[in-house]
Amino acid sequence: MKKNHVWRTLLTICLATCFSVPALAAAQVGPAWVNGVSISELSQSNYYTGTMTPQDTATEEAEKPVLVTARSGRKGKISTATTSAAATAAENESTAGGNAATSTMVTTSAGSAIATPAAAGSATDPSTALLEKQAAEQAEAAALAAQIAQEEAAASIGTRTGETPIGAVVTEESTKYTKGASLGVFQITGYYGNGKTNSGTWPKADHTIAADTTVLPMGTKVFINNTVYTVEDIGGAVKGNLIDIYYNSYEEAFGVTALGHRFAEVFVAAPKS
Repeated sequence: MKKNHVWRTLLTICLATCFSVPALAAAQVGPAWVNGVSISELSQSNYYTGTMTPQDTATEEAEKPVLVTARSGRKGKISTATTSAAATAAENESTAGGNAATSTMVTTSAGSAIATPAAAGSATDPSTALLEKQAAEQAEAAALAAQIAQEEAAASIGTRTGETPIGAVVTEESTKYTKGASLGVFQITGYYGNGKTNSGTWPKADHTIAADTTVLPMGTKVFINNTVYTVEDIGGAVKGNLIDIYYNSYEEAFGVTALGHRFAEVFVAAPKS
């Protein structure tokens, strides 16, 4: 009987101890809290709440942890690997794209990069194209004006009463040549004389002309209206685009410019084949 009583007493003491110790610990110490969240709650969470370890910073590609709590909710993380990859992709796209529209890299809360196209730029600046068009039109207008001036100058030769005609005679020599490339519009004057030319020949009307040999070399044959002339002489006042035509008399030579300056379009005399 005594033995059974002792075992009952020990069993009662053990049971009382088992139930009283946790309650006493909770009453004296209380639950542990971190940032307003109990340790027991954090133990059931998958969130990272520790500090960075040397292993976390071993490489630049590791994620940078963000301290969060169960109350605030999980914050998005941006890894250096994702940022580096997005920057590399943007640089490659910019290099390959040339004049193509640029893109803006946007990182979502999940850490993925999305390329958002910016405003598309034009491959050709409209203002540059407009300026080029205006320049082409101005050049075309200038060329047309020069052509009209030449035609008017040629048409006015020998048409006024009182002036000596220029190149009006179709000589035998003229029939052996045809008009080649235009040399431009020259000012025309007239002269006469009895001496030999600078080339040593005797001057002849409807044949001999004096010219600037830096423009028309000695011996050059040119068409002026219907007559072929040959450069055989020079003159002190004959410079640049000026041709002095030989005439048999003073009156004829003077009559070339009796009413003012005269001009004519001059062509290369090309032999007929």
